[in-house]
Amino acid sequence: MGFGISTKGDKFMDEHGRQVILKGINMVSKDRNKGYIGTWDDEDFNKLKSWGVNVIRLGIIWDGLEPQPGVYNDEYLDRMDRIIELAYRNDIWVILDMHQDLYSYVYGADGAPAWACLDDGLLHIAHEGTWSDAYFTSPAIQRAFDNFWDNIKVDDLGLQDHYAAAWQHVAMHYANNDAVIGYDIMNEPFMGSSIKSLKEPIYDEIKRILAEKVPNDIASELLSLGDIDIVLTSLEGRQKIISFLSDINIFSSLIDSMEYESQRFEREYLMPFYDKVAKYIRKVDNNSILFLETNITSNAGVRSGIEPIYLPNGKIDDRVAYAPHGYDIITDTSFLNLSSNQRINLILSRHFEKAKELSMPIIVGEWGAFYDNDGAEDMAVFISRLFDKHLCSHTYWSYTDSHNLEQRGFFKALNTAYPMYTSGTIKSYSYNVYKKEFNFTWQEHGDIDMPTVIYMPGIINLHDIELEPKLHEFSLKMINDKDGYIIIPPVGRECVRSFRSL
Repeated sequence: MGFGISTKGDKFMDEHGRQVILKGINMVSKDRNKGYIGTWDDEDFNKLKSWGVNVIRLGIIWDGLEPQPGVYNDEYLDRMDRIIELAYRNDIWVILDMHQDLYSYVYGADGAPAWACLDDGLLHIAHEGTWSDAYFTSPAIQRAFDNFWDNIKVDDLGLQDHYAAAWQHVAMHYANNDAVIGYDIMNEPFMGSSIKSLKEPIYDEIKRILAEKVPNDIASELLSLGDIDIVLTSLEGRQKIISFLSDINIFSSLIDSMEYESQRFEREYLMPFYDKVAKYIRKVDNNSILFLETNITSNAGVRSGIEPIYLPNGKIDDRVAYAPHGYDIITDTSFLNLSSNQRINLILSRHFEKAKELSMPIIVGEWGAFYDNDGAEDMAVFISRLFDKHLCSHTYWSYTDSHNLEQRGFFKALNTAYPMYTSGTIKSYSYNVYKKEFNFTWQEHGDIDMPTVIYMPGIINLHDIELEPKLHEFSLKMINDKDGYIIIPPVGRECVRSFRSL
């Protein structure tokens, strides 16, 4: 099946020139007591392979990597190597994700080492609500991010420079690793205290919406909750807000109010940071893909201002991919009953549009986070169909603490047929998770002598497959007693081909 993934225009390609769809799952250990290393073994990776996973987004934590300024914990990377080797043996690629949540374990989550938490002694405040609300309520987290974006020095080296040098150390270690295809520079970058610049436009828009579109009794009840911070972070306020954001016009109007300031942050702070890290990495690794995430507000649909990375010679670095996350606003709440396919469609559609604008391949690095919610099946299936429609690579959140995924109703949306490798250009594909029907059309290129490979869950009778044109017999390669790959030899000339399972 081969390793060596690169990019060409808006596509991921393998070493043989075949178009690749990356489809997988996140594996991130956030447990500092366990050294930020998961206990996954052969059984886990055999299971992932049987699910059709061909990539994992593997978390690496700055605190585990650089416990003291400029001092790297190579034992941590050695332990990470064990997991990467398990992936390699199962034909699974690895994207290394420098993961952070709430900036650092110091604030109850994961990410930066304590020495990099320059919060100027401000209080860490987390109110009732979801864990991520602390981004908006904690002065300490906001100041720590501010000082990071301002590159405040520690031991005569700026925080960003420390971070970039840490990435360089990682890249030096993995530059020639056949399984590691690239580096996700930072998980869900947060604006810091400039998030307050969103407060006024959001509040103005909410008040306008309440005045123009919401019945007076509901509007009065919401406004009686007090300040917008309380409305947005309290369980009561959030439930009421989500209820009327089921109107897609209201939802888009609200998130559009954040666009100017969110994009300004990406333009003035995030892109210069990405440029810096890219320069450090490219000194030791010119081949791996750099994965660029958006400002965290884009997780909910705010249009991103991410831009290309430029090489020192002024040319665009063509080994870069757009790697946004996409979550409905009910994620991590108890309000799954208020989920909206319209909202998630808007969120993901904006990501697809941005990827086209950038002419970069796209991989949605996180989606789902359904955990044990059996009621998430409809949304999961809807999202899966969107990914297929837009030929979009993606990694589900997450495998961590989710060894029983296959027992969940939404698992059928994760375990789907798709074209892993295409000897040409994919035109379209779709999989009906209920009827188990797979349709796939591609423009086969005559100069590629490697087969097209389709992952199929629950292998069907080969006599129930239609393939056009069929000049050579296709074959079946089993993973286990029920799942496997359909191997389709090329016809040796330029032509449109179609595959259909009946």
